[in-house]
Amino acid sequence: MKRRSPLLWLTLLTLLADVGLAVPATRSGSTFSLLWLLPGLAWARLLAGRRRRPTAEEIAVGLGLGIGTVAVLTLLLHYIPGPLTLPALLVAVNLLIFALALFARRPPLSRSRFWDSDSRLVIGHWSLVIFIAAFFRLVHLGYSEFQGDEGLVMIRTARAILGDDAQLFYHQKGPAEVLLPMATWTLSGTINEWQAQLPFAFAGLVGIVALYLLGRRWFSGRSALVAALLLAINGYFVGFGRIVQYQNLVLATTALALLALWRWSEGEGRRWFIAGAVLLAFGLLAHYDAGLALPAAAY
Repeated sequence: MKRRSPLLWLTLLTLLADVGLAVPATRSGSTFSLLWLLPGLAWARLLAGRRRRPTAEEIAVGLGLGIGTVAVLTLLLHYIPGPLTLPALLVAVNLLIFALALFARRPPLSRSRFWDSDSRLVIGHWSLVIFIAAFFRLVHLGYSEFQGDEGLVMIRTARAILGDDAQLFYHQKGPAEVLLPMATWTLSGTINEWQAQLPFAFAGLVGIVALYLLGRRWFSGRSALVAALLLAINGYFVGFGRIVQYQNLVLATTALALLALWRWSEGEGRRWFIAGAVLLAFGLLAHYDAGLALPAAAY
């Protein structure tokens, strides 16, 4: 039986998420899928080139690129005078997904395997790492009200959505931590602690996966597992992975950037160099702390 093209699958999933925005029970899930999952999967398909199926590394890097491009789209729409509206953001995100899917539409050469030859070991490692990391980051996420810096971020978010052009310039950090809840709030029409904090928890999970993949590339599967498990239970990243703050965005973008640049250094195509540079730029959009990864990236 002939396999359906990735363009068709992405189109169907995107249209399904669009419809889900109109249903109160599925609005939150559809918003998360449209903003933080589907653009990343479209990027992963583009990175895969002419292989039928993207690898785990391509999916991880694609998810990082998806988070960054949606943040930049939100920033560009905010620069247009007036409030940030649901139709404008919805059309922009749909166009992004469809454009990436169209660029990735090439005749496949082979059926690539999602995992390496030691796939069972890798699946076991991933399952353990993601389960532990998700347990500490997602269980009872949103149980407490916005506090401290979160409150300031959400106040700036509300004012920016209403069309106050100065809010992002008043913010003394990078705008990314404001742009993520801006996109979520605009597309869902409402927001609570869980909805606002979920993209940052998700970025933390992507960052841990990126560290694992880097460890496999640079050292060994065992070293990668130990490093990822230590990061999964690290109190600093667990704490900041449960609130509306930039730290896990910087972790994810810089680790994925180093992974992409490493693949480019091994001769795997210019697209990896571009992906690495773009991810570093996204990291700097979150905070200048991302500049600490520049020496390693230059090396």
